[in-house]
Amino acid sequence: MAKFEVVSAVPTLPRYISIQGDNGLYLALKSDGLVSFDAKETNNLTTFEVLYDADGALLIRSSANRRFWRRDASNYIRATTLNVTDAGRFKASKLDTGNLAFQSTKDDLFLNRYARRVDGYNALETVPNQWTEVRVTDASDYAVRLPDYIWLKGNNGKYVHLHYERDLNWLKFHGDSPSDDWGTNQVIPLLDGSVALYNVKAGKFWRNSTNWIWADVNKQEDAESNPRCHFEPLKLGSEIVALKNQFNGLFCKRLTDYWQSCLNAGTGSPNDSEARLIVGDATEKRSIFNVKYLMNLATTSDQKLQLVGRGSATNNSSNMMDMNVVVTLENKVSKSSTWSNSFTFSQKVTTTFKCGVPFIGNAEIGVEIGTEQTFGHEWGETTEETVQFQTGYLVKDIGPGQMASVTVTCSTAKIRIPFTYKCKDTALGGYDRGTVDYIDGVYEGVAAYDTRAKVSNGGMVNEVKLRADEEGRAFIL
Repeated sequence: MAKFEVVSAVPTLPRYISIQGDNGLYLALKSDGLVSFDAKETNNLTTFEVLYDADGALLIRSSANRRFWRRDASNYIRATTLNVTDAGRFKASKLDTGNLAFQSTKDDLFLNRYARRVDGYNALETVPNQWTEVRVTDASDYAVRLPDYIWLKGNNGKYVHLHYERDLNWLKFHGDSPSDDWGTNQVIPLLDGSVALYNVKAGKFWRNSTNWIWADVNKQEDAESNPRCHFEPLKLGSEIVALKNQFNGLFCKRLTDYWQSCLNAGTGSPNDSEARLIVGDATEKRSIFNVKYLMNLATTSDQKLQLVGRGSATNNSSNMMDMNVVVTLENKVSKSSTWSNSFTFSQKVTTTFKCGVPFIGNAEIGVEIGTEQTFGHEWGETTEETVQFQTGYLVKDIGPGQMASVTVTCSTAKIRIPFTYKCKDTALGGYDRGTVDYIDGVYEGVAAYDTRAKVSNGGMVNEVKLRADEEGRAFIL
């Protein structure tokens, strides 16, 4: 029997993962939400996002359809629910081979590749076996997570706006700016991994009609059941997307064929310059608040002792005296902070964060959270700040001919903490969209801590711990 130990997923698993089974194939999303080990290559359908709950359990959802894993009545894993259930909590176990296995927290059953009609993933065994072991790899390059509301811009420099002509709602590349609701489309993830797109101004869903794309479907259930309304997003860059229509298997492009610069599902290549669409978050401003760090999942890594600087002074007098020693800084020490969510495209939206900043108080206590503050930057943007250190030290009782010296060191470490939060968006039209709860936050940063000055008067050596100032930006006596 393979040996195993339950491990924390925070340091073990990246945000987006692919899972390769013992048969050498990847776990992939099927059209009905079932996941099966039958994909030869990695792509968006083989990509899963790792999230966490307050109790430390893993929550896993499909990157493609944004639905969480859950066990069905036959214990197969399906990505079919937008909400977390008791049947959708898991933990990761590390096997003696170095690979992983997943267990259900409901009854500790291991998930196995179960080859009966399909190579499904089934909560089946109380102990791991050869069908339990999986190889987990980083799948960040394959994840596609559009903002909830988007605008699109073509290679003519114009934005896609609703255009009413001959009693039809066309989507035309003619807007000079993202504007308001005319160019805003809501992204609705569908069970099979595609999306439906809802034009806010028209109040209707996109549909492929003779390859021209019109916003003319009234009901979401009609859009969900009609492949003409299903679009598969393909990420081509941090701001570039191609949209493939499921009905004809062709990518949408800007086309002039009597109708001027309108959206048409008419090319087989996403590299067609007119199919490469710039995508943006159709949000004027965003407020992030009620940030709750999952402290039981906080981890530190890459701890390093840093030499900050040194200084010395010699007493050339014939009397014992006190001297001021100036430390010359030899290394720049920086701290950084990044708050990220699951979006995989650039989010150039003015965002206000209200939260405390994690830091390391000392090596014994571990990670703590600073006083709540308000600041503004984008999701995924890294802020870096050089830490300041006291450079002047008074050394007492230096004997004649003796040399006083000061050596300053500090420790740095990486911090990673998942967090939940509330988000309130203001649309481009100036109205609020309401407050939404999210569980996909991850804080990553570099902290400086445990700063010490080793002080010598030529005889005795004392080690003094420096304290951080009120803002944590400098270390002083």
